[in-house]
Amino acid sequence: MNGSRAIETKATVQAQIHNFANLKAQCYFKLADYVNTAKISCYADIPINIKNLLIEDLEQIKAKDIDKDGKLRVIGKDEIKESLGRSPDVGDAIMMRMVGELKNPYKPYLAL
Repeated sequence: MNGSRAIETKATVQAQIHNFANLKAQCYFKLADYVNTAKISCYADIPINIKNLLIEDLEQIKAKDIDKDGKLRVIGKDEIKESLGRSPDVGDAIMMRMVGELKNPYKPYLAL
């Protein structure tokens, strides 16, 4: 459920910041970080039609309300559908792959 609350990571808990509007935004920003730092890429032999769909989907993702001092957001799926003329299913699948990267075994110590 990409509209759910963002995942608390060790870094966000220690800094006491929760700056993502939802899980979708958190995953897309993490995906952008992985792409920009070459931590993720596509196989060379991926079918060209899938690669083109992925490129089209990810090109449509943009930060929303970047001039405001609020939580980080990305534009909604309805805006992307309108722009693409279809649902960005391939991009969403890659975005949700980042959930595994965000989750970690960190649990705060609770004294009882």
